[in-house]
Amino acid sequence: MGIGEMKMPAGFRYKNVFLKGKPQHDRFDSFRIAHPLMDTGKRAKIFAPFDALKGFDEAVASIAEYNERLYESSCNSSLREYNEFEREEEATWLIQRRLTDHKLETL
Repeated sequence: MGIGEMKMPAGFRYKNVFLKGKPQHDRFDSFRIAHPLMDTGKRAKIFAPFDALKGFDEAVASIAEYNERLYESSCNSSLREYNEFEREEEATWLIQRRLTDHKLETL
């Protein structure tokens, strides 16, 4: 059995109908002409109010917003850390430069 499949109950009333499968109609069959296939976009529009996962879109949106805020704060934190590192590097370079200049002056 695959994912989402389950065994048919022993006393399933509609076993014969189920085993026949989805009805197949010829392209120019009278049924097909009277009942043309519905566009996927229209089907989605019709069945959208019956979404089985109520609140799913809102949950995804709130998680996305949270992740964006988290990313922004981590970027800002990384930028602050980088700026602090740059200042420390610059200060270290200046100190080394002054020490070198001082040694040269004393020689």
